[in-house]
Amino acid sequence: MNADTVNSYSTAVPSYSSRDNLAGTPIDTDSEGSPKQGEYKIVPVRSHSQDTRRRSSSDLANTETTLEGEKEGEPAVLGTDDVDPTDGGDVTPSESPSVEIHGTQLVIIMVGLCLSLFLAYIDITIVATALSAIGIGLNDFSQVSWIALAYLLTFAPLQPLMGRFSDIFGRVQVITVSLVTFMIGCAIAGAAPSMTVLIVGRAIAGIGGAGLISLPMIVVADIIPIHKRALFLGIFGGVFAIASVLGPIFGGLFTDNVSWRWTFYFNLPVGGVTFIIIVAFLRIPHRAGNLRSKIARVDFLGVASLLAGIVFLLLATVWGGNTYAWSSPVIISFYCLSVAFFVMFFVVEHRFAVEPIIPLHLFAYRNFSLACFSVMLIGMIMLGSVFYLPVFYTIVRGNTATMSGIKLLPMLLSMVFAALVSGIITGKTGSYRPMITLGFAVSTVGLALLTLISADENLGKEIGFLIVLGAGCGLCIQTLMLVAQAGVPESEVAIATSCFSFCQTIGSGIGIAAMSAILNNNLSFLLAQVPGINVHDVTTNPSLLLTTNIPADTLHEVQTAYVGAIRQIFIVLAPVAGVACIVSLFIKHVPLQKVTPAVVAV
Repeated sequence: MNADTVNSYSTAVPSYSSRDNLAGTPIDTDSEGSPKQGEYKIVPVRSHSQDTRRRSSSDLANTETTLEGEKEGEPAVLGTDDVDPTDGGDVTPSESPSVEIHGTQLVIIMVGLCLSLFLAYIDITIVATALSAIGIGLNDFSQVSWIALAYLLTFAPLQPLMGRFSDIFGRVQVITVSLVTFMIGCAIAGAAPSMTVLIVGRAIAGIGGAGLISLPMIVVADIIPIHKRALFLGIFGGVFAIASVLGPIFGGLFTDNVSWRWTFYFNLPVGGVTFIIIVAFLRIPHRAGNLRSKIARVDFLGVASLLAGIVFLLLATVWGGNTYAWSSPVIISFYCLSVAFFVMFFVVEHRFAVEPIIPLHLFAYRNFSLACFSVMLIGMIMLGSVFYLPVFYTIVRGNTATMSGIKLLPMLLSMVFAALVSGIITGKTGSYRPMITLGFAVSTVGLALLTLISADENLGKEIGFLIVLGAGCGLCIQTLMLVAQAGVPESEVAIATSCFSFCQTIGSGIGIAAMSAILNNNLSFLLAQVPGINVHDVTTNPSLLLTTNIPADTLHEVQTAYVGAIRQIFIVLAPVAGVACIVSLFIKHVPLQKVTPAVVAV
């Protein structure tokens, strides 16, 4: 085998399904943990798996590799040691990225990836402080909740599909198409003449946003060895924290000083810079192939059934107790339809999909399952808090949209600091479970403290509460990503990362929808006890409280009702964080120190 042939084998990591039952064979290494040169050569052998239906898209021509000197019948190391999903699903993560990048190029690429994440995350929360202005501007308050939910409805089910698309079409191709789609959606939303058009634009932006969140995580797995990955994922955690809280601040600034339309136009120049960086600097090798055969492998039926299940679930949750009674045939039938479509989705993924968007066998790995469940809960906590605290500041405290966002800064700063500290400590110690458990414990305390908020302002106390909550979320949010990636074979990191991000988004969507239902149901009950108040008008258009002459005593009672309703949000979220803390105790430690690099092949 000549040198060119060997070099061609080292350009990309193939994806192998865990069902192929690959076993590890020791390889001699030097003192640095790297394979000794000249100790082996690569030769093709016949596939050990007869079931190729679920093999990943990167597995070419059913070809595997072996090492000269192996015992006959034993397959080679290909990115992971032998994994038995029934035994807790523990894996030894691979050291080798598909292509490692260093220096200035890595810094520039990380800037582009961080901007990509920033755009997708900030577009979830930037509308939080602009909803009232949008409702007034388009003369339609009845659908304002769908400004956020339309984005999440397309965003959530497409996240796992982006992992498959990136395997099939290439990382760079998928992230650039996602950027363009996202910017088109933002342009439509910004120029929308009606609420319906704006919601359509938000849905289109959500399609692009799915790729903008999934692909940076996958690319980092491609270019950074796993023992160095904690710091980079910690940086991503900081980006998530910054975007989550800067969103309401930017939304308020644009709304108060320019126009609510700039909450969407803002993404266009930033997206353009991101596009240039990705196209100019990101180079990840990808095999060519027939486009028709690639598209035929996409699990469109799985996507459709998953999307339908999510739509009916969120519709029932948002409408329940508000538009319709919880016991109404509409709500009951929507929940039943949601369950039916989810069952259909699982059947499709298990029995029919050639390349399922969510390979169910991944959930046989204990750490991956626990990480996905935990990140759903933290998604609920994060968005459930960030989305409704501005309501408290605006309605109860009478703050402007800008000031409502600024008051979330303590939470932002503590999240950023905690995420970076968590990444550094995890990277140095190679241990991640303590950070996760501590993070959820601190989050539980922070949420419990927020149940003490009152109509009377005590700024110092509230800043302390928000710092505690932010620190808790920051400690664990991206560390969970590391658990998910280290908990599956390296060949399945791409799709596992997308599934993990999908779970976080689902949790965020459920958090917004469920907390909206809790807020509105409790608010309706409490406002019904205030004389002279039209409950329907106040709940559908809270800005009336700020623009209508209401007697001081009545206004105080209304504000007290809002405080009571918002307290219920934190009363619900605190036990959610407590459950996540308990769940984190069952995460099994998988060392992140250097392991023997795999021999990889195209």
